[in-house]
Amino acid sequence: MSAAAARWARKQKAGGSGRKAVLMMLAHLADKSGELQASAAAIGAACEMSVDVVKDHLDHLAKIGLIERAACYREDGGRDANKIVIRHKARRRAAAVPKPVETGAAIGQWGRA
Repeated sequence: MSAAAARWARKQKAGGSGRKAVLMMLAHLADKSGELQASAAAIGAACEMSVDVVKDHLDHLAKIGLIERAACYREDGGRDANKIVIRHKARRRAAAVPKPVETGAAIGQWGRA
C-alpha cells in the first residue's frame, strides 16, 4: 500500500462516492510508485460493485486525469489485468525547448513569390 497515494486520493474530487471508493481502493492496492495491476472484477469485488460499474468509474478517473491505464497481455497473447498508474506525484515538466533564433526578415515581410 502507498500511504502517499492514499493521502492524495482522499483529497481528490473523483465525481461521486462510487468513483471515490474505486480511487481509494486503487491507492490502497498501489505500490510506492503508484502502480498496480488489477482486473475490474478484483476491484469490483473489493468495492462491492459490478464489473460494468467499476469499468465506468475507471474510464471516468482516467478521463479526468487521476489515473492512467494500459492493457497488459500474457505470453500466450491473452488479456491480463490492466496496469493502472495513480497520478499522485506531480509530473516533471519537460525541459524547456529553446526559442528558435530569429534570422533575417519576419515571415511575410518580403511579400509573395
